[in-house]
Amino acid sequence: MALHRTPINGQRLKRLRKEAGLSQEALAERLSITRETVNKIENNKPGTIQSLEQILVENWWAECQEKLPSETKNWFIEYIVSRFTKST
Repeated sequence: MALHRTPINGQRLKRLRKEAGLSQEALAERLSITRETVNKIENNKPGTIQSLEQILVENWWAECQEKLPSETKNWFIEYIVSRFTKST
């Protein structure tokens, strides 16, 4: 069976950033990317997420997770796992 990858949703990453109380600029600094790149990701600009995807999402999660409520943490883990579900 082939794996089906659900595209990353910039709005969901934006929600994580905001719930963690981080500005675009603060998160960009922590991830060593520009604020403009954070903005492009959150607005689902083609190519931006794909070029940075794995490392960026891992770092984004690492920066936000400590400040997030457990409900949001659980949702995010389920979201990431769902990206690699088996297609039927």
